[in-house]
Amino acid sequence: MALKTSYRALLACLVPVALGILGTSSACFAQDFPNRLVRIVVTTGQGGGMDIVSRMFAQKLSTAWGRQVVVENRPGANGVIGVQAFKALPADGHSLLVINPILGALDSLAGPLPYDYRKDFEPVALAFSNNFFLAVKAGGPFSSVAELIKVAKANPGKFNYGLAVVSLGQRLGVEMFKKQLSLDLAYIPYKAQVDAITALRTGQIHLINADLLAVSPLAAAGELKIIAVGARTRSPNAPDVPTVEEAGGPPGFVTDSWVGFVTHAGVSAAIVDRLNRSLVAALREPDMKTFYQRNDYVSSEKSPAEFRRLMETEAERYDRDIRSIGMKLD
Repeated sequence: MALKTSYRALLACLVPVALGILGTSSACFAQDFPNRLVRIVVTTGQGGGMDIVSRMFAQKLSTAWGRQVVVENRPGANGVIGVQAFKALPADGHSLLVINPILGALDSLAGPLPYDYRKDFEPVALAFSNNFFLAVKAGGPFSSVAELIKVAKANPGKFNYGLAVVSLGQRLGVEMFKKQLSLDLAYIPYKAQVDAITALRTGQIHLINADLLAVSPLAAAGELKIIAVGARTRSPNAPDVPTVEEAGGPPGFVTDSWVGFVTHAGVSAAIVDRLNRSLVAALREPDMKTFYQRNDYVSSEKSPAEFRRLMETEAERYDRDIRSIGMKLD
């Protein structure tokens, strides 16, 4: 029976090819996709939200397709190393790159890049969006946004914040916060987010901007205190944490980001559609929904065309914000 089914599927694809109906044959070839191992390239190291979610998707796709899906972490150079590793792979849809909006604005920070954000990638699907939380050491020099503003203004240059060098979205949020309040807070770069959090716990730095997944366990343990969320409304997972505006910060202040999947430019629309449908199906799985809800990740079932519009709009927003504050790479 399986052989007969395969023969019929093959015949259904070969007839349009013989007749020259290429659009139909492209869709048929996508039915056999994937036909070998699939790689998901992540531009950060292991352990962060981007990596964890990518591995969850990899497991879901492996189960759905019956093909091995592996995650390859290629951190470094603010994501450029990962992009170059991805570009070196065959452009046949069997590799995905996990991106965030900062990749579209890096030329504002680093000058010419070895990739074209708008031409080298084929958008596939949005994985999640999320807002960031400001956190401080429990028992440190300030325990609220109002205290942070007051103490920092009275002691310019004395206090600092720290983040992983790849966390440019989080850094942009703090820099916008500083600019709008005229605060003098030094930036301390760290190799990885875990290093920055350790520095905060030990009092080497005074502030961090991170997702709930990174700071909530330590806040529950009494080591850190979450002083605000960079969103327009409070988080249902941290209802006692005020928004930055509620806490005395800039009106309407938001610090956020998103993560999504792209493949190589030129991959057929039929394969991109199959990738999109498979990723969206994974988003609907109960354990994915639970993980997202618990960690303040928001899913959105965008089509490839809708995701392309988001990528381009967000690249413009990040570029505008970076230029407005004169932010530079260290």
